Amino acid sequence: MNAAAKKYTRDFGGAMALYSIAVFLSIPFAKDPAQSQAIRIAAALLPILPSLLALRALITFYRSMDELWQRVHSEAAITAFLITGMVTFSYGFLENAGFPHLPYTLVFPFSIAVWGLALPIISRRYK
Repeated sequence: MNAAAKKYTRDFGGAMALYSIAVFLSIPFAKDPAQSQAIRIAAALLPILPSLLALRALITFYRSMDELWQRVHSEAAITAFLITGMVTFSYGFLENAGFPHLPYTLVFPFSIAVWGLALPIISRRYK
């Protein structure tokens, strides 16, 4: 593992650890009707802060890649964007047919999962 990958793993892992703690701590305050609306909103948005750290780690790692790997990741991200768009668009119509409503918070993790699945498929084309 090169130095950039080690730094990314450390920074992203730390951000995800903070994210997990923030989610665990925020839920009781966000759902507590005894808290003021401002505290409930701040608590609900608390996990976004470590998410921004994870985003920064990802962008820094992307910028450290050579042009080929940047292209592979870009194609995987575009593929994930398009697949996520089509799946969520289609599911929105299925909700009109009685399918259960899914929360919007599932869209981003789904997109990241599709990106992760697309990476090895797209990278095979460049070997």
